Amino acid sequence: MDVGGSHSFIRLRRSQLTLHIRCSVVMASRGPCPNRTRRTDMSITLEQAIRNAVETERGANRFYTFIAQNTSDPEAKKFLREMAEEEKGHAELIEKLGKKLVEGELPLHADAFVALQETAPGWKFAEGISLVEALQIAAEAEQGAMMYYEMLADYFPEPHKQFFSGLVKAEEKHLSVVDAKLESLAGR
Repeated sequence: MDVGGSHSFIRLRRSQLTLHIRCSVVMASRGPCPNRTRRTDMSITLEQAIRNAVETERGANRFYTFIAQNTSDPEAKKFLREMAEEEKGHAELIEKLGKKLVEGELPLHADAFVALQETAPGWKFAEGISLVEALQIAAEAEQGAMMYYEMLADYFPEPHKQFFSGLVKAEEKHLSVVDAKLESLAGR
């Protein structure tokens, strides 16, 4: 199964998850790179997949918090803080439900995949980024998280499939909120 997107696509194989990400996205914070596709093959346990989901949401929280701290627009600051809190709550809920699902503890750390998923790592180095640019980055990150969770929903059997399908729906809601804010800013 292929899940397509403008910046990445994911191919699911029977025993492993294969992720293809364009170099320009992966290397965004490290300067220009040749136009090529970077490929990462991995096997993943349910516990690790859930830890990755938790850390992806924490990364989104850090992104919204950072941008909120670096904007002077009160309306934007309020919106971004609300999004940060939503992501924080989402991470806490995923961790709580995930521990119940695996009937135990999760790994302490995410694997390397989360560094690729986290809200376009280039944001950490962006100075003077506009709210529109920040929201465009956020929209891409929400789409990336949706694709990752869709892949995991396809990879794992029930009831784990249902867990990751629920995460897809939550990301769809986040994306619709971000898109609505972008549309309202375009109408100003």
